[in-house]
Amino acid sequence: MNTLHSYIFLNSTKYALDTLTKWYEKKPKNKELQNLIKSIQYMVEHTNMVELERQLYKDHLDLLSKEHLKLKQENQELWKTKN
Repeated sequence: MNTLHSYIFLNSTKYALDTLTKWYEKKPKNKELQNLIKSIQYMVEHTNMVELERQLYKDHLDLLSKEHLKLKQENQELWKTKN
């Protein structure tokens, strides 16, 4: 998720949760509304965790790609010296 999408997602979910929470405060015995709030909170937490994992894998992949290019260049240099 790029930065713009992240901000849109966070703002939208914050707005939805704030609205539902205000609604729940007016009707505190509404179990369905309480469960809906919990469900949205779970989706937000899950999405945040997936995004963190994606960023970690991306960073790791970038490091591996740099290492791969370095080894490839070393290999090419070795072949040049042998020929």
